[in-house]
Amino acid sequence: MAAHRAQMSEHPILIIFMGSDWDEMSKTLDREVLKNPDFGGYTKLNFVLMKADFPQEQLQPPDVQVANLEMAAKYKIKSFPTLLLVDSNGNELARTVYQGWKFEEFMTNMNALAQQARTPKANS
Repeated sequence: MAAHRAQMSEHPILIIFMGSDWDEMSKTLDREVLKNPDFGGYTKLNFVLMKADFPQEQLQPPDVQVANLEMAAKYKIKSFPTLLLVDSNGNELARTVYQGWKFEEFMTNMNALAQQARTPKANS
């Protein structure tokens, strides 16, 4: 379970919401970032990775579909691919929408997002 791994590692959970087989930007994310040979090592050092995929051509088990839909509703996901950082309790820390970055740009943007997540919010 991602929450347990996040708690043990003290890393935030990176949830990638994507439409892998129909959304063009999700396909770019897959090609430019997720299939990069350094992606696994980078995420293992910095995040606990979860993917919530919403394919239209591939069949998913019903329990996976339900879980993904519930997560998308909980976090009010409006577009794909959305990159969301949450803590081990599921509280949202930060989010961004993938914008076609190459792997190096992805790392830069995710490092900035993680820094934003670590920065305490100012009380208003």
